[in-house]
Amino acid sequence: MTAHYRASSWRTSVIPSEIIQKAESILFGKAIIVKLLPNLYEYKGTIEWLTSLLQTELKEAEINSIYIDVINNFEQKTIPEINKEIKNIKDISFFKIYLEEKKKTLNKISFVLWAMGEVEKLPNPSKQEEVDIWRFEVLPSLDWKTLQQVLTKLLSEQGPSKQVEESYKYLISQGWEINSKEELQAVNLFLEAFKTAFPSIPLEETNYRCNANQFYIELYNSGSIKELSEARTKQYIEELKTNDEKAGFIEKLPSDKILSYYFSFPSLSNYQEKYIAGILESEFSKIDFLCFDLESDGEKINEFAWKSRLGVKSESDFKKLEDGIAELVNLINSGSLIIGQNIKEFDLSVLSNHGASPSSDFIWDTLDVEMLLNPERFSYGLKTQHSAVSDTELTYRLFKNQLSRIIVSQSNLDAVKELLPSKAIEVINQISSNSNWALLDYEYFVKQSNEFFRPNPTNQNISEQTFNQLTEKLNEEGNKVVIAPEFLWNTLSHQFDLTFYSDNKSLGFCLNKEKIEATLGDDKLLKAILFRFVDSCISKGLQPYFQHLPIAIRLKLNSEQSTLICDNIDVDFGNINHKPICIKPTDIEILKQHGKQFSDLKVIVVGNELYNLTSKLQLGQDFDFATIFDRLKNEPIWLQMSGGKSFISLEQSHCRQLGITEFPEFVQNIWLEKIGKGKFKVWCNLNFEACINDLPINEAHYIDWVDETFTKTNSFIIRPDARKSGYIAEQKRVNPESLYRKIYWVYQFKLFEGIGNTNNPKVLIVNDELETEKLSAYARRKGYFIPDTKASLARQVELLHTHRSPNKLLIASFLTLDKIISSNYTGPLDFIWDSFLLQEKLQMLKGKIPVEFETNEEQKEDDYQADINAVQKDYDLFSLIKLHKPLIDYYYKMLYDNNPDSQLFLCDTRLTDYYGIEKSLNLNAKSVQMWFKEADYDTDKEIAAEFFLSAHENADTDFDIDEAKEILRQIFLIPEEGGVPYPWHDYQHPCLNEILPAKRIC
Repeated sequence: MTAHYRASSWRTSVIPSEIIQKAESILFGKAIIVKLLPNLYEYKGTIEWLTSLLQTELKEAEINSIYIDVINNFEQKTIPEINKEIKNIKDISFFKIYLEEKKKTLNKISFVLWAMGEVEKLPNPSKQEEVDIWRFEVLPSLDWKTLQQVLTKLLSEQGPSKQVEESYKYLISQGWEINSKEELQAVNLFLEAFKTAFPSIPLEETNYRCNANQFYIELYNSGSIKELSEARTKQYIEELKTNDEKAGFIEKLPSDKILSYYFSFPSLSNYQEKYIAGILESEFSKIDFLCFDLESDGEKINEFAWKSRLGVKSESDFKKLEDGIAELVNLINSGSLIIGQNIKEFDLSVLSNHGASPSSDFIWDTLDVEMLLNPERFSYGLKTQHSAVSDTELTYRLFKNQLSRIIVSQSNLDAVKELLPSKAIEVINQISSNSNWALLDYEYFVKQSNEFFRPNPTNQNISEQTFNQLTEKLNEEGNKVVIAPEFLWNTLSHQFDLTFYSDNKSLGFCLNKEKIEATLGDDKLLKAILFRFVDSCISKGLQPYFQHLPIAIRLKLNSEQSTLICDNIDVDFGNINHKPICIKPTDIEILKQHGKQFSDLKVIVVGNELYNLTSKLQLGQDFDFATIFDRLKNEPIWLQMSGGKSFISLEQSHCRQLGITEFPEFVQNIWLEKIGKGKFKVWCNLNFEACINDLPINEAHYIDWVDETFTKTNSFIIRPDARKSGYIAEQKRVNPESLYRKIYWVYQFKLFEGIGNTNNPKVLIVNDELETEKLSAYARRKGYFIPDTKASLARQVELLHTHRSPNKLLIASFLTLDKIISSNYTGPLDFIWDSFLLQEKLQMLKGKIPVEFETNEEQKEDDYQADINAVQKDYDLFSLIKLHKPLIDYYYKMLYDNNPDSQLFLCDTRLTDYYGIEKSLNLNAKSVQMWFKEADYDTDKEIAAEFFLSAHENADTDFDIDEAKEILRQIFLIPEEGGVPYPWHDYQHPCLNEILPAKRIC
């Protein structure tokens, strides 16, 4: 057929086939096929028919040339495109032949056919070109779900071939995105086979992208993650509900990670202990040991106990005490490793009278070993219960801890091995080969060791702000002097490298290793202990002060040895470039002597707010009443003498009458203190700021010791609750200085009782140490348990915690407060601060208290207080009490550092008069119930009368009426024009004789 376009229309005509050349027909058929091939699916039948016609006339090569462009185009398509189109062409005869040929090698088309099931087995790549097709075209075209299916099928055909392995690694590198439990299940099912086939290929947390933390955990539990990240592990542990679940999960983690996660969760400490004990117990069970303890007065044995591989025995297992002692001695002499605390000095000495004679090669004295391992421990006293059975168990646990510290730390092992008994070396060699030791953390055992001993003072009673400020100033260039109250020196010397200047030389001697070697060459153990102490101090950048040596170690040295092993530190104010010097405020004048040598001297004043409340200098010697009376009898200051502990302001003229002629510069105040019956001291303090300003220095920098922002949540002012009390004895309340001790302590003890709803043992802190004995007897009469005062203070604190009584009280003076706090390790204590020394602080703070101080309504003093012994309100009492805040903060911080659950109660009766003062002191307040009726008060007063004398019997001097009348005459009966005082009239003597003794109401 032909067609012509004429006159806007097509005209067609049919051409007879006879006249068309065959070559033209073939050419035309080929052209039609080429035109139709782009729409192969639509013209599939036509293309098949034309191809069959042409196959009779053309060779195979000519037929193939028709399809070449289509084939080339088809092979350039992606796997998804091929997968989509191959279904339409695979049945076309020509393509059948083509596809059959493609099935013989690895290519994109054969992969698609294999995935469709058209190829029984995927061809292995035989050329690099085929490898590249698989690696760069096939694998990247598949999502992780499809790739899992492909790899599963491929693994079943080839097994763990190289192609499967590389494909598996590729999948791992691409990772899995898991957003549902179904996807998680599919991944785990897939990985089961591949983890078996390729166990050396690691699976990491980063290979997964999960939308829930729980999916990561399940992958880890199934072995599909080798190791979880620390953050994800901790998060999961925190999400677990019970400690059992947490510990169970932790112990399924890799063995080298278990302890680190236990350390991260202190609430699991009991599980941690059990885990470590389980690791080590099998090793400890191999040791042939005997651990024992005695309760003895040094001669008679009251209790004994021992522990060995066979179990525990004590005196209760024997009808006769002697039989048990004999068995213990036989075991000691049997050749086992003998373990005990201080047994060399005490227990074995006692048992030597019963036949015990072990070789030193068999003795592990936990006291000596602990000194060697930790020569800086403040106290080597164990937290014993003074029961032989419990103390034996405690000592055995300590032995295991010490042995662990030695084995886990190679440096410890090297340092102490030759100093241990030969039997111990044998034990260490026996058990240290176990690989489990490598899993254990040395610091864990160090921390655990503190549980066996009474607590060490932290020597860190310093706020972070103060520490940082002082560190910054000490690091500055130039010559520096630190001025700080002496009671802060212990903390400072443990924190900073300073040289301390003081008359008492407590920090004036440092250990010297060469001198230790020369003096103690034969005592290898003691020498090693001292060497380790020196090395530890130096490693911290601190001086190895002899004063910092634990007392138990110092006691091993005689006085001559103590002198010979130390360097005497001479403070050289002429050369302080080496390190800063620390002096106490009362030694400030020494800077005036040397300050001119330095043009850049910097003074750092630390704790000035505490200095003003604590520092004083004695002038002259102690005086007796006779001397004071004889030299000052004509002075009106006698009228000021009232109360139990009187303080009287003096002038320098008064001091000169007493023979005191030398005074420091910048004296602030001078006062006379009555310190006991007929005894007096003269004190002064300095105007510290004036002293500083007068120094020839470059600059002075002040650093407060007390952190003003520290919240005292467990500190309270105690007041009587008038609403809940029928009788509060307000008119009978007296001040702490009063001679009426019976009335005073009846009121105070009622306040203490009202503290109430705390089960903590209580510590009453009083100012007058001489009153503690009477107070203890009175408290026992009131039903309190009072520890035996013959025991050491540390032991009294222990008894306070362990006694079963609900009312437990320790009464001590302020001088022992530091030691009580440092001795406390069992639990919280309630500290009762009985009263402030306001009379003394008044003398010390004169010139610093504001003359006028406006108070609001809450702060005004109640006007009904009229005790005859009350301190005259010629000063601002409210302001004076407020100035105690730094001291309150300082002591509260000390007890809080010891135990954060301890409490501080302020019971000074004068605090009752100032409602709202607790806000100024940053404290809380608590109101307590007093008596129901006056008769109850009178009953308590009768009990107190058994222990406290009447007021006139409390007077501190032997009273002479004639001397008193003469003093009054010299003051009141001087004529206006001066001269000799008038005499008393005869009628006045009988009245004065009645009034002055103050023994009855006139």
